[in-house]
Amino acid sequence: MLVDITKKKILIVFPSPLFPVEGMSQVRTIEQITRLSKDFILDLAFIGRDNKELQLHKEKLLGICENIVLLNHPKFEKGTLTRIFRTLYFKLIYKRKGKPIEYQVSTHPAVLKKILRLCNENAFDLILVHYWHLGIIFSKLSKSILKAIDTHYVVQENLEVFNKGLYENVNNNLLKRELGFSLERQNEYFYEADILIFNSEKQAEIIKKIFPEKHLIVTPNGQPLDKFLNYSQTEPEQSLLFYGSLSNQFNKKALKLLIHQIIPSLRKVYPALKVIFLGARPPEWLQRMHNGRDFTVTGFVEDIRPFIAGSYLSVLPLSTASGFRGRAIELMALGVPVIGTHNALDSIGITTGVDGYITDDVNEMIKLALDLFQDRELRHHISLNAKKLVSEKYSIEATFGKLSGTIQNILNNPDHG
Repeated sequence: MLVDITKKKILIVFPSPLFPVEGMSQVRTIEQITRLSKDFILDLAFIGRDNKELQLHKEKLLGICENIVLLNHPKFEKGTLTRIFRTLYFKLIYKRKGKPIEYQVSTHPAVLKKILRLCNENAFDLILVHYWHLGIIFSKLSKSILKAIDTHYVVQENLEVFNKGLYENVNNNLLKRELGFSLERQNEYFYEADILIFNSEKQAEIIKKIFPEKHLIVTPNGQPLDKFLNYSQTEPEQSLLFYGSLSNQFNKKALKLLIHQIIPSLRKVYPALKVIFLGARPPEWLQRMHNGRDFTVTGFVEDIRPFIAGSYLSVLPLSTASGFRGRAIELMALGVPVIGTHNALDSIGITTGVDGYITDDVNEMIKLALDLFQDRELRHHISLNAKKLVSEKYSIEATFGKLSGTIQNILNNPDHG
């Protein structure tokens, strides 16, 4: 790989493997890395298990990253007893101190030592860590290295959910300790950072009140949308799709609302309505409903396009969660009209009735779905507008291209200001 010595050099650090891809955080990071590689020399370090994972990353990111480093974590050491002991230890610390397990894993001294060595042995202009946990390393780095965090979420949003009593099946006292610990550490590491990258305006507005002097960059989840926008499609049959991580507790709450209220109402009018639940790690109770005919639960699939393109519409009744709904972008790029709550779709910039529908009223969701089922011309109109919206706002250049340009401007300013 030829190296352009005129380019600035960036170290990207991710707290888990990027492949195989199962979640939007991985998609976001991969597309971000791919676009940044056009303007910078990139090294990637990720916390993982073994050399098989390292080789997979080298194959997938060939020509994108100059160097890829596996941060071997002690929790993956061979030996059943060793792994059991470490797992129990992480859980004990969590229960005693409220330290999230993912925080303990990311900030293990052995991992931090390897990251520090990487920074000391290489002339990086910027270190960009994903999630706030890894910001713990910033205070130990040279002041000449610019420091950035792609937040993925902010703790304040989770606190808002907690204060509304919307978390289910949790130990509230323990969760309160966890959120308190997380908020304190997050703000501490944000203070040490020069650049904070968010995937929604809401997150940036929250943090701007605390750190108005920081470089705050809002970068939604961009994707190479041509593979969706240009996907060959036929007129779909009447079917309803839910697409997202099926293990997420907020998504599971939405699933139950769909299954117990929305779908039965739609089937009163369309008894043969087909329903598809597309996403990784479906809970057992949902898997048991799968019959492969009028009720399909896919689990993880490599290519989601045939499932989405064959669906008539999607309903996303999320009452709470945080961040940016990257999955909704894929739905819209494939021309599937979306009906969802404000929580589900506000971050997208949908104009209700033009390129989708936003409502928090379950009965209105049912009515809107029936309207679309009964009016194919209306569906076609919404579909075209949805494609237009996402193609303009969520392409790689409109998102990570702008991020790359902003980082270049900051790095080229001698005072980083």
